Amino acid sequence: MDRESLRQSIIEYTRMLTPIADMAVLLDMHESDLRDILSDPDDDIAKAFRRTKAEVALDIRKRDIEMAAAGSPTAAVTVSNHLAKLLTDD
Repeated sequence: MDRESLRQSIIEYTRMLTPIADMAVLLDMHESDLRDILSDPDDDIAKAFRRTKAEVALDIRKRDIEMAAAGSPTAAVTVSNHLAKLLTDD
């Protein structure tokens, strides 16, 4: 698999909240090799993985906020947890 295909597959799997171990199986790679790629902060594939993870997390937080505003008590607790993480992430 060429690097661009690998990057696109990782983006797709990340959007579907697929754990790295499962990605490795689906990509027919050794998990340690995939983790090495994803841990390199200068690698374009790693950058795409982190960016996609951040985008997915943002989408989930937006939905949680919308659900909390609509009166969901579970979503309100989740939003409080998001806020606590934000306040401690200096």
